[in-house]
Amino acid sequence: MNKADKKLMIFDAARELFYNRGFAETTMQEIADKAGMGKGTLYGYFTGKEELFRELLRYDEMQHYSRLTEILCQDCDLRAKMYRLAEFNVEVLEREYRLLEDMMQYDIFPESWKTMAVDYKMDMMENTVRQAMASGEINSNLSVETATSVLFGSFSLYCFSKVILERKHPGRPEFEILYDMIFRGLAP
Repeated sequence: MNKADKKLMIFDAARELFYNRGFAETTMQEIADKAGMGKGTLYGYFTGKEELFRELLRYDEMQHYSRLTEILCQDCDLRAKMYRLAEFNVEVLEREYRLLEDMMQYDIFPESWKTMAVDYKMDMMENTVRQAMASGEINSNLSVETATSVLFGSFSLYCFSKVILERKHPGRPEFEILYDMIFRGLAP
């Protein structure tokens, strides 16, 4: 087995343990056991549990970027993209909320999240808004930055509040209402 495959096995084991037991309660020995390797092998890849946790979050975020890119580059209208993106956000939040809670509680942020994550996502989302403006789906007289914030911010906050705060699973009917509300406005 090559080094990359071993690292993925470690990530899979760590993700499951961190999610089910939490960062504080999970040991490097448990991760090694779950991955089917020795603890020394784990330390050949990571200096400790914090670095492993950061690298796992960074790896998962890169997978999310790939999926985000795939969703936003699909040849479909803005409404379909937003529904798919919202469904993806719900899936990620439901699957990984425990990891995100631990990340915030123990202040273990991957360095890449502080710049790359925001820049990459904003570029992708602003490009999507520009395309929607060019196709007439969004008023082209609006600020791209403002339209991006309203559209993506609304969907992101809605998904976060439903999944994390209310522990509910929103679906397409709720996303349709939100989308229509954004595009028709709140005024009567």
